[in-house]
Amino acid sequence: MLLIYSGLYIFYFSIVCIWSVLGAVLNPEKFLPIATGTLAIAATAFIIYSKLTNIDKTLKELVSSLVDDQLKITMLETIQKQNSDLANVIQHIDEVPQMIFNKGINTYMSMNNQPKVDRTLTDRIMEGNAGAIATLMNTNCGIDPNI
Repeated sequence: MLLIYSGLYIFYFSIVCIWSVLGAVLNPEKFLPIATGTLAIAATAFIIYSKLTNIDKTLKELVSSLVDDQLKITMLETIQKQNSDLANVIQHIDEVPQMIFNKGINTYMSMNNQPKVDRTLTDRIMEGNAGAIATLMNTNCGIDPNI
């Protein structure tokens, strides 16, 4: 609705401007000051509109570049944080099989009413230490370690 009213006002103003210029051509003594004022107002409005359009364009470009820069900085910080988190996970990834093995043995021991096995003992078993296996069999199952 606002667009219709503004369009009607612009149409009315342009008709007045056209008739003022036409009146200045037909009777310059009477209508030339009015036509000059009308053209000056129209020219001023056009110049102000052009300057505001340029300011709007400049501000949009400035804000867009600032937002883009901030988004790039934020994205780089996020990537660096994820890389450091990934590096921490990779550092501890070799411990995952040992943890799973320890939990599996302890689950088996608890299901058979046996005492829990220490993590250091299961880690030595994972390293291939036969003495650790003999210790486990002796302490938890009662088998002689000299076998």
